[in-house]
Amino acid sequence: MIHVVVRGKRQQLAAFTLVELLVVIAIIGVLVSILLPAVGAVRDSARRVENTNNLRNIGTAILLHEESKRKLPALVKRSVEDPNDLTKSVSWAFQILPYLELGNIYDRYDDSKACFAPENQIAMGTPISVYANPRSRDARGDRTYAKSANRAGSSLDYAVNGGTIVDDRRQPVRLPSQRPSPSTLYPYDQDFDPKFSGPFHAAQAVSTAAVRDGLSNTLCVGDRWIGPMGSGSGVNDQAGLAGDSLFTTVRFSNLGTSTQLPFPDSKEEESVYKFGSPRGNDACFVFLDGRAQWVPYDVDKNVFQALSSINDGFVIPGDWDD
Repeated sequence: MIHVVVRGKRQQLAAFTLVELLVVIAIIGVLVSILLPAVGAVRDSARRVENTNNLRNIGTAILLHEESKRKLPALVKRSVEDPNDLTKSVSWAFQILPYLELGNIYDRYDDSKACFAPENQIAMGTPISVYANPRSRDARGDRTYAKSANRAGSSLDYAVNGGTIVDDRRQPVRLPSQRPSPSTLYPYDQDFDPKFSGPFHAAQAVSTAAVRDGLSNTLCVGDRWIGPMGSGSGVNDQAGLAGDSLFTTVRFSNLGTSTQLPFPDSKEEESVYKFGSPRGNDACFVFLDGRAQWVPYDVDKNVFQALSSINDGFVIPGDWDD
């Protein structure tokens, strides 16, 4: 107690003792430890919603492109003047910019010059917020190019559906979990086959009329697995608007070498072929009908591969996502 004298009278003022103060601090600490995970969960829930909205917007832009051009955007759109030079090509993500109300960026591109040329810096290097997964990072303009390490372009956290990669016997292959090397499978020049191919292929643009399995049963774009967050400078995370950034712009439904799932085995996996989310055990996709949906990692592998092809005739069960 604290004693004070007021007008000759001694009065007592209530105050915390040291023990009481320590108890209060301990209680506050317990409350904070309880509330922080809840706050984190709420924030991640909000980011999941934002991520879903990003994919819906991307899916809508792809459908608007198809309505305007009578075909989905090509996985790689080559230069008219020099079609054999991939450094002068653009990805699907660049082609739909006008349908995302980003025509001002699209119009700055000169396809007679390489993507990483200084004249194309605004077109190729402007960070695009709708292409950033809010669960992992903000939009960036610092991703390297396949043919130029000293230039930087826009990041891209979403990949289109390339279908299933098969071998000469038309059997799905297993994909490695490490980053590619000169001897690693390079599937982007594979022949187009509707039974295995997705709606986005390096050899040709596909129309929705060719999607015989139904737009609601065909994956369009999804969360792409990037690998350990912060690595970002390798082939698995290149400038997303450039046409030759194929290890960034497209993913597949093949199984891994050590798992039955077409998703990452662990947070340390460096695969450039898989879909996947930076958090949790599910990934968000938008289908060709514009519907966005979260797909669990433990989805049946046959169902997922059927959702990835445009014309395999597989009957999708109604409860596949339960």
